Amino acid sequence: MLRPRTINPNRSFDGRYRELYPEGVYLKPGSKKHEFLAGEVYTRAIESSAWISARHGTWDAVDEMLKAYIPLDDYEAARQEEDSRLPVSIVVPEAYAVLETYQSYLLTVFGQDPLFSYAPVGPEDSVGAALLENVVNQQVARGKGLLQLATHFRDVVAYGLGVMAVPWDVVVGKRTKTVPDGVMDDLLGYIPQGFRKVTEDSLLFEGSRLEPIDPRAYLPDPTVDIADVQKGEYVGWVEQTTYLALLRAEAAPDSPYFNVRYLEDEYSLSSFAADHPSTGEDLASASGVWPSSSTQRVDVVHMYIDLIPADWGLGSGREPEKWRFSLAGDTVLIAAMPMDLNHELFPVVVAAPGTDGHGGTPSSKLELTHGYSKYINFLFNSRVVNLLDVNNRFLVNEDDINMEDVLTGSPLIRARRSAFNNRPITDSFQQLNIQDVTRGNMADLGMVRQLMRETTGAVDALQGTQRTRGERVTAKEFGDTRAAAMGKMAYFAKILSLQSLYDAALMFASHTQQFMSEATYTRTTGRLEEVLRQEYGFDIEQPYVNVRPFDLDVAYDVRPHMASLPGGDNTDWVTVLSIMMKNPEAAQAFDLTRLVQHVLRKLGAENIHEFRRKAPVGGVSVLPQEQLAAQAQQGNLVAV
Repeated sequence: MLRPRTINPNRSFDGRYRELYPEGVYLKPGSKKHEFLAGEVYTRAIESSAWISARHGTWDAVDEMLKAYIPLDDYEAARQEEDSRLPVSIVVPEAYAVLETYQSYLLTVFGQDPLFSYAPVGPEDSVGAALLENVVNQQVARGKGLLQLATHFRDVVAYGLGVMAVPWDVVVGKRTKTVPDGVMDDLLGYIPQGFRKVTEDSLLFEGSRLEPIDPRAYLPDPTVDIADVQKGEYVGWVEQTTYLALLRAEAAPDSPYFNVRYLEDEYSLSSFAADHPSTGEDLASASGVWPSSSTQRVDVVHMYIDLIPADWGLGSGREPEKWRFSLAGDTVLIAAMPMDLNHELFPVVVAAPGTDGHGGTPSSKLELTHGYSKYINFLFNSRVVNLLDVNNRFLVNEDDINMEDVLTGSPLIRARRSAFNNRPITDSFQQLNIQDVTRGNMADLGMVRQLMRETTGAVDALQGTQRTRGERVTAKEFGDTRAAAMGKMAYFAKILSLQSLYDAALMFASHTQQFMSEATYTRTTGRLEEVLRQEYGFDIEQPYVNVRPFDLDVAYDVRPHMASLPGGDNTDWVTVLSIMMKNPEAAQAFDLTRLVQHVLRKLGAENIHEFRRKAPVGGVSVLPQEQLAAQAQQGNLVAV
């Protein structure tokens, strides 16, 4: 590890920089309190990094299986120089196919709208829970939540560990609007003369978002199981950012940052960054994201610590509190603040579906098949090499044959007179009869691929390919095989959902209730429209409803994801529904409207509420002409 660099605590910024520290604690670099807090964060980062870095080598091996090429050896490099058309060693993308199968399944399962769903605790919470669900999922859409989940799912499948932070963002900026440009008249009042553009400070966005964290940059508490992040005393990660980005963040309203200008003179790199070189290595040779001559990189260790303020000199409280610290370049503390979150959790979620629940970091799906992947690559590449060389082995008598013709590959090979001295030419030059020992490699490769797919559960039926068999595969056999494979996938998805997405949904809702400051509009479609109809008993004319912060002060429960693929149910629901609709007793015993909705959801239909027949406003009903005439004769109906 690199030793932390030192900071001159006596430097001055000519009055241009105000050092505003939170909670009345003096945290200028070099001060006693600053050095104590920075040391506490640094010590925890050392312990965590030493523990989690033991997995980096395995993760690097997984990454090699996901690459499309293998570095050329000297023999292949020389052969490519002679003829670039010849094939070289490659990575057979079987591990990549497994990864994509899992990613596509998880994104399809969890990519349905809404991503996060909430249920009311009591009937008085119905409208508020529906409004909360719509507002939260607008935040998910604004933050491109599905895109962040794609990264999260990839980390889980490839490395066995997926980590996301769930921060609350407030974006303040300029907003330009058009207003009437006129003059005031004492008699006529305001007289518009035209329009003009006005730019003013405005709240552009407030809401939670998902922030994937590189598992190599993750700093967990090693004393608890990797998936039980909330049971630890601290959790953190390393962010690679720039000096200008931090300076801009420090200048934002209600910013948690300070001391950023102490980083302006040089790169502030961290020894915990995943791509940081070890001592003595040339910085220019390091891989990954690295500063250029025009970019000043800063590595920041963000860490949440559960602490007693009185013991840390951060107040007089004796009850544990969760604080956030940010340490730049292993040296300068640029953030220190209590979290004061209503949910009292670290705003970090972790998914590790392979964990045994007793500690340690689990193996990933791709790690379990690493041996298969290496063997598949060997079978394929050895076959290629053998095909290139099997016909190019010759036995040559140098005294009888012109070796220059042989070595240059000339189609005309000249022989000396001695080659015809009362003996056949084959005694001086002949091709060796070499047996193709790799002929069965491709058959073996197919068997190993099938073993790999059965081990991971990413079988042919889920990858969209049909395996060739001697006999015809029946629809029932194919359906049963697909259902069994999807059962394994659903188990994996359910564990992942309970570990990370459930907590993320809880944090989104709690942050919204605690920090939302301005009213916002949300669409009255989907479940919200149904709830409003039931609540008020009339049609909702407006497609939007204005949601105020106090409208969301309700009790709610997070609805867990079903983790089932739309249309993946092997039950013939259409036949079941047809039988029930023809049976009068079944029609009376069951709510057929709700049953139809259930079947449509199972078949993968979305936004089915948009197709429901809307009742006329004011309870007006439409009757057949004959019934109208009969009611009019009885005096029950009169003309308006």
